Amino acid sequence: MTQNLPNNSELALLTLLVEGPRHGYQLEQDIEARGLRAWTEIGFSSIYYLLNKMQKKGWVTSETHPEAGRPARRVYRVADGGLAAATEAVRQRLANPRPLSGDFMLGLANQILLPEAERLAAMRGYRQRLVERLSEVQQKWQCDQMHMPPFVNDLFDHSQTMIEAELGWVEAWIAQCESGKQMDNNERKGSNG
Repeated sequence: MTQNLPNNSELALLTLLVEGPRHGYQLEQDIEARGLRAWTEIGFSSIYYLLNKMQKKGWVTSETHPEAGRPARRVYRVADGGLAAATEAVRQRLANPRPLSGDFMLGLANQILLPEAERLAAMRGYRQRLVERLSEVQQKWQCDQMHMPPFVNDLFDHSQTMIEAELGWVEAWIAQCESGKQMDNNERKGSNG
């Protein structure tokens, strides 16, 4: 990806601003409601930092709006340059899959460092967190479905499908480990489908 394109956090903010102007707290509310933190690292404290950085790049503009009885709020809008950068970033991300997070893959590649009982315990914990994450995604999707733009359903559907697939793989791994039998790839795939 080109350096002139937004990173994941910037892209998340830009695409929310494409939907309409917002102040920082509204952006935080949308990030939370849509579960964006599940796939991009964007902290509440970094929103204004990122907005200021994007404003310097010409991707967003801002103006102050006074409110009766409250401090004035800075409202951000996507600029033409921001729309072009976001559009190209989306095109690149949809056309070019990126590798999964390295954390789990690095642990999986080096699992031999742990005794079998610890590997099994770790994977059982991982399975439990996947079950919890699946439940959270399903609940958020059901609760917020009516208030979201239609394309947001694709995000929840994809997240749910990916978690279910990973959960199936982890359950097959655990079953293999518990049985004490090494399965080859074809056997593992057969137990998932």
